[in-house]
Amino acid sequence: MCSKVNDAYGITPRHVTPPPPDPYFILQVSNISPNVAGAYASATLVVNENYYVFGNEWQKPIWPAHHQSWSTLTSAKPPAIVSSDDLEKFLKNGEHEFTTSQILVNGYDKNDSIYDPKANQVECKLGAGYKFKAGKSYNLMINAKPKEGWPSCDIKEM
Repeated sequence: MCSKVNDAYGITPRHVTPPPPDPYFILQVSNISPNVAGAYASATLVVNENYYVFGNEWQKPIWPAHHQSWSTLTSAKPPAIVSSDDLEKFLKNGEHEFTTSQILVNGYDKNDSIYDPKANQVECKLGAGYKFKAGKSYNLMINAKPKEGWPSCDIKEM
Protein backbone atom coordinates (compact mmCIF):
# COMPACT_ATOMS: atom_id res chain seq x y z
CA MET A 1 0.00 0.00 0.00
CA CYS A 2 1.18 3.48 -0.76
CA SER A 3 0.41 6.32 1.59
CA LYS A 4 1.01 9.97 0.90
CA VAL A 5 2.56 12.40 3.32
CA ASN A 6 2.68 16.13 2.76
CA ASP A 7 6.09 17.61 3.26
CA ALA A 8 7.69 20.97 2.53
CA TYR A 9 8.17 20.04 -1.12
CA GLY A 10 4.71 18.65 -1.87
CA ILE A 11 3.40 15.12 -1.69
CA THR A 12 5.90 12.32 -1.04
CA PRO A 13 4.90 8.68 -1.53
CA ARG A 14 5.70 6.37 1.39
CA HIS A 15 6.01 2.59 1.57
CA VAL A 16 6.81 2.27 -2.13
CA THR A 17 9.34 -0.35 -3.08
CA PRO A 18 11.61 0.98 -5.83
CA PRO A 19 12.49 -1.34 -8.71
CA PRO A 20 15.74 -3.22 -8.17
CA PRO A 21 18.79 -1.48 -9.61
CA ASP A 22 20.39 -2.97 -12.67
CA PRO A 23 23.09 -5.36 -11.50
CA TYR A 24 26.76 -4.75 -12.17
CA PHE A 25 27.87 -6.70 -15.25
CA ILE A 26 30.59 -6.20 -17.87
CA LEU A 27 31.16 -8.26 -21.01
CA GLN A 28 34.41 -7.50 -22.83
CA VAL A 29 34.53 -8.97 -26.34
CA SER A 30 38.15 -9.32 -27.48
CA ASN A 31 39.07 -10.16 -31.05
CA ILE A 32 42.18 -12.33 -30.76
CA SER A 33 42.22 -13.18 -34.48
CA PRO A 34 45.45 -12.73 -36.43
CA ASN A 35 45.52 -9.65 -38.64
CA VAL A 36 44.55 -11.43 -41.88
CA ALA A 37 41.66 -11.24 -44.34
CA GLY A 38 38.37 -12.29 -42.78
CA ALA A 39 39.56 -11.58 -39.24
CA TYR A 40 37.19 -8.74 -38.30
CA ALA A 41 34.89 -10.31 -35.74
CA SER A 42 31.81 -10.06 -33.54
CA ALA A 43 30.11 -12.48 -31.16
CA THR A 44 26.49 -13.62 -31.22
CA LEU A 45 25.00 -14.70 -27.90
CA VAL A 46 21.89 -16.86 -28.21
CA VAL A 47 19.71 -16.28 -25.13
CA ASN A 48 16.13 -17.54 -24.85
CA GLU A 49 16.15 -18.40 -28.57
CA ASN A 50 17.02 -14.80 -29.53
CA TYR A 51 20.25 -13.76 -31.25
CA TYR A 52 22.22 -10.77 -29.89
CA VAL A 53 25.28 -9.56 -31.80
CA PHE A 54 28.12 -7.79 -29.98
CA GLY A 55 30.63 -5.95 -32.17
CA ASN A 56 31.99 -2.49 -31.50
CA GLU A 57 29.93 0.47 -30.30
CA TRP A 58 29.28 1.61 -33.91
CA GLN A 59 27.61 -1.72 -34.85
CA LYS A 60 30.68 -2.80 -36.79
CA PRO A 61 32.98 -5.80 -36.34
CA ILE A 62 35.90 -5.54 -33.94
CA TRP A 63 39.33 -5.17 -35.50
CA PRO A 64 41.91 -7.93 -34.85
CA ALA A 65 43.79 -7.38 -31.55
CA HIS A 66 41.09 -4.96 -30.30
CA HIS A 67 38.19 -5.27 -27.86
CA GLN A 68 34.90 -3.65 -26.94
CA SER A 69 33.49 -3.58 -23.42
CA TRP A 70 29.73 -3.73 -22.93
CA SER A 71 27.83 -3.41 -19.66
CA THR A 72 24.57 -2.83 -17.89
CA LEU A 73 23.74 0.84 -17.41
CA THR A 74 24.88 0.64 -13.77
CA SER A 75 28.37 -0.47 -14.88
CA ALA A 76 28.86 1.82 -17.88
CA LYS A 77 31.87 4.12 -17.90
CA PRO A 78 31.83 5.80 -21.34
CA PRO A 79 33.71 5.85 -23.58
CA ALA A 80 35.63 2.75 -22.44
CA ILE A 81 32.63 0.72 -21.26
CA VAL A 82 29.39 1.21 -23.20
CA SER A 83 25.94 0.30 -21.85
CA SER A 84 24.00 -2.34 -23.77
CA ASP A 85 20.22 -2.56 -23.96
CA ASP A 86 20.63 -6.28 -24.64
CA LEU A 87 22.53 -6.89 -21.40
CA GLU A 88 19.82 -4.88 -19.63
CA LYS A 89 17.24 -7.33 -21.06
CA PHE A 90 19.21 -10.34 -19.83
CA LEU A 91 19.48 -9.01 -16.28
CA LYS A 92 16.14 -7.23 -15.86
CA ASN A 93 13.86 -7.33 -12.84
CA GLY A 94 16.61 -8.33 -10.45
CA GLU A 95 17.76 -11.38 -12.44
CA HIS A 96 21.20 -12.49 -11.28
CA GLU A 97 22.28 -14.63 -14.23
CA PHE A 98 21.57 -15.58 -17.81
CA THR A 99 22.53 -18.66 -19.80
CA THR A 100 23.54 -18.82 -23.45
CA SER A 101 22.32 -21.77 -25.45
CA GLN A 102 25.00 -20.97 -28.02
CA ILE A 103 27.73 -18.44 -28.78
CA LEU A 104 28.77 -17.88 -32.37
CA VAL A 105 31.94 -16.16 -33.60
CA ASN A 106 31.26 -14.11 -36.72
CA GLY A 107 34.12 -13.40 -39.14
CA TYR A 108 34.00 -10.64 -41.75
CA ASP A 109 36.20 -9.65 -44.69
CA LYS A 110 35.43 -5.95 -44.19
CA ASN A 111 34.69 -3.71 -41.25
CA ASP A 112 31.23 -2.74 -42.54
CA SER A 113 28.36 -4.05 -40.42
CA ILE A 114 27.85 -6.72 -37.80
CA TYR A 115 24.67 -7.65 -39.67
CA ASP A 116 26.47 -8.61 -42.90
CA PRO A 117 24.77 -11.80 -44.17
CA LYS A 118 28.08 -12.94 -45.68
CA ALA A 119 29.68 -13.29 -42.24
CA ASN A 120 31.38 -16.63 -41.66
CA GLN A 121 30.09 -18.16 -38.40
CA VAL A 122 32.04 -20.56 -36.21
CA GLU A 123 30.52 -22.13 -33.12
CA CYS A 124 32.10 -21.39 -29.76
CA LYS A 125 32.04 -24.78 -28.02
CA LEU A 126 32.12 -23.17 -24.56
CA GLY A 127 28.98 -21.16 -25.33
CA ALA A 128 26.45 -24.01 -25.06
CA GLY A 129 24.91 -23.67 -21.62
CA TYR A 130 27.40 -21.05 -20.38
CA LYS A 131 26.05 -19.24 -17.32
CA PHE A 132 26.94 -15.55 -16.98
CA LYS A 133 26.38 -14.12 -13.49
CA ALA A 134 25.55 -10.58 -12.38
CA GLY A 135 28.14 -8.83 -10.25
CA LYS A 136 30.95 -10.17 -12.43
CA SER A 137 33.01 -9.17 -15.46
CA TYR A 138 33.80 -11.51 -18.34
CA ASN A 139 36.21 -11.48 -21.26
CA LEU A 140 34.83 -13.31 -24.29
CA MET A 141 37.87 -13.86 -26.51
CA ILE A 142 36.90 -14.61 -30.10
CA ASN A 143 38.96 -15.83 -33.03
CA ALA A 144 37.32 -15.65 -36.45
CA LYS A 145 40.31 -17.36 -38.10
CA PRO A 146 41.34 -20.18 -35.75
CA LYS A 147 44.21 -22.39 -36.88
CA GLU A 148 43.58 -26.10 -36.89
CA GLY A 149 43.38 -27.36 -33.34
CA TRP A 150 42.87 -23.86 -31.90
CA PRO A 151 39.56 -22.90 -30.30
CA SER A 152 37.34 -20.21 -31.82
CA CYS A 153 36.78 -18.67 -28.40
CA ASP A 154 37.48 -18.66 -24.71
CA ILE A 155 35.58 -17.14 -21.79
CA LYS A 156 37.35 -15.87 -18.69
CA GLU A 157 35.93 -14.30 -15.58
CA MET A 158 37.92 -11.15 -14.87
